[in-house]
Amino acid sequence: FEEGLATEGDLPTAYDIPGIARVYGRRPLLVLRRSLQIGTSFGRWFALRYLDSLNDRADDMFEIRAAQLRRILLELGPAFVKIAQAVSSRPDVIPPAYLDELSLLQDRIAPFSTELAFDIIEKELQMPLDMIFSEMSPKPVAAASLGQVYQARLRSNGKLVAVKVQRPGVQAVISLDIYILRFLAGVARKVGKFNTDLQAVLDEWASSLFRV
Repeated sequence: FEEGLATEGDLPTAYDIPGIARVYGRRPLLVLRRSLQIGTSFGRWFALRYLDSLNDRADDMFEIRAAQLRRILLELGPAFVKIAQAVSSRPDVIPPAYLDELSLLQDRIAPFSTELAFDIIEKELQMPLDMIFSEMSPKPVAAASLGQVYQARLRSNGKLVAVKVQRPGVQAVISLDIYILRFLAGVARKVGKFNTDLQAVLDEWASSLFRV
């Protein structure tokens, strides 16, 4: 689905609902493809849970389905990983098996290529890394759904610093998913007659991602 994604320059740097809507409102086929991908991924999982209940295997398959859900969220990308991370901090509403699986998303995100990360940092700083840093860790010291962190030593004063780099294309993917989720939240509120403004809840959460 990544073909046709907006470039970073097309998107607002802050969380701007009209701005995101303008960008992806002009890409209906991309929105449709991504919506189908999301719907198919969750649809298969819910179908399996339904079959488990029909076959009286819901309890036996509970941990397996929890692991499958974690993999689905990871495959769908950073927006869904961040939602899962937020939910995994709520043991009062999440069953233990799901809590255990979703909590793995807190610290088991695979890093992306260090070579690519260094290229991104150099482009941001507009100069070679060895002109700024005398040392830099060859691997990230931390990796998350939105980016990763390297440890480096400033050439100017020898101070150790943390260098954060965002995953390539992450803003475009998150913006697209938020655009879709806002639409679904609006439909859910109308159909389900929720008292809570689901779009407002989503907006509050999404705005925090743009401050990362």
